[in-house]
Amino acid sequence: MVVLSIVMLPYLLPGLSADARAIWAAFYTDPPLVMMALVAFQFRLRRLADPAERRFWNLWTLALGAWLLKSILTLVFERFEVWTMESDLLLNGCYFVFYSFVAIALETRPQPTRSRPAQLARRVERIGTLVFFFGLAVYFAIIPAILDPAAYESSSLMLFVALDLYLVVRLAGLVRDAPDGHWRRVYGWLLVTALLWFVTDTVEMLMWAEKIPWYEDGSLLDLLWFPAYLTLVVAARIREVPAAHQPAPRQVGFQLGPLVWFSVSFPVIHFSLARLGFATPELARTREMLTMVLLMVIATMVVVYSRFMREENRRLEEERIRSQEAVEHLAFHDELTGLPNRRLLTDRVTQALSRARRYNWHLAILLIDVDDFKAVNDSLGHDAGDSVLCQLAERLRRSVRDNDTVARLGGDEFVAIIEGLKGPEDAARTTEFLTASLAAPYEIDSEKIEITSSVGCAVFPSQGDTLETLLKEADAAMYRRKNERLSLITRLAASA
Repeated sequence: MVVLSIVMLPYLLPGLSADARAIWAAFYTDPPLVMMALVAFQFRLRRLADPAERRFWNLWTLALGAWLLKSILTLVFERFEVWTMESDLLLNGCYFVFYSFVAIALETRPQPTRSRPAQLARRVERIGTLVFFFGLAVYFAIIPAILDPAAYESSSLMLFVALDLYLVVRLAGLVRDAPDGHWRRVYGWLLVTALLWFVTDTVEMLMWAEKIPWYEDGSLLDLLWFPAYLTLVVAARIREVPAAHQPAPRQVGFQLGPLVWFSVSFPVIHFSLARLGFATPELARTREMLTMVLLMVIATMVVVYSRFMREENRRLEEERIRSQEAVEHLAFHDELTGLPNRRLLTDRVTQALSRARRYNWHLAILLIDVDDFKAVNDSLGHDAGDSVLCQLAERLRRSVRDNDTVARLGGDEFVAIIEGLKGPEDAARTTEFLTASLAAPYEIDSEKIEITSSVGCAVFPSQGDTLETLLKEADAAMYRRKNERLSLITRLAASA
């Protein structure tokens, strides 16, 4: 703010002559403002550790270095009164280098790792940007400098307006596709800067073409340039979010973006210049041929890019669907065994009870608990315990019909819902069958381990008509089976 105040002071001093104010505006305002932005960039670079972001701001620093060189050369040419076509080409070349470094910074911006189609699409987009820049330089600078030097000055101003428009389009797309809030803010302030450049360069171009009244250097209209420097400094001063607090990068679908604008820009520019009377007959035919060639080249790139874009968007959509299905699966299934969890079990039991009432079926709720499972974990380790649970879950799946349900309540407790039974006798036979099936040895690290399970049974409708009641009855039955087993083991040990 101090630098801005010093630079603005001559514009506001009432006693300063118009000539002195014009000299100040033409030759002495740019260097301190550019230096201010360079200092802000250097402070930014001192805080950065990410190589990709350091490259981004280093390229912006090089761009402002080219702008500062142009300002210094302007002072030198004015001091020695060297104003020729060659000097204009050199100054405008500095400006073009400035825009080139900015474009490289935007095209090599930090971004999440993408698939091969996305990488190929980005390469096509970068080549399209290179062709666009080359076409602008030829259209607005090289052709006029060779064929019609008198039109060179106004044509070079149009070049900078076109480059400003490129920055606006590119930064608007980057704001939309920014991977996180930090980069969205950076690109947002840079977009405001590019919009201000576009407005000021357009005003200068229209004044040069005598479409609006001419304002001499040193008028208050020059103050329109100052906010662009301020927004540039604001973009450089945005604080980086610590890595621990950064959200995961967003997966953004590909869109045609700037390539479509590149392909139509040259016909639109050429037509607009002809309609506004900026184009001269000496340049028209050569520019028309260049416009047609660039249109065909960039349109071909759009077709290639769109193919990669569709492939990448299809991959992102499939990835999104898989992620959504995985989240939904985890919400209703046990992560270790893949069996339904308590939430899904409640829904399945509700439906099973409804069918049992409708068709006058008996329904059995079997509660399964691994005997001495804590001892398995303590002696063999938790990995072995998890292996036992997975093997037990697989046996339960194979032991019931497809229309029955097996679920894991948590820990070493499992539930089986057996539908379509004719009576309690069927439930008892199913209980004995599951007990025998689960008593087979389990394989742990290529060794056979004997592990038993207790199965308790509750039958609808005789022992309850809700999940809570049936689970309570099945739990009581299971513990009776456990106690019977322990009593049997105790009697056998005593008799031995």
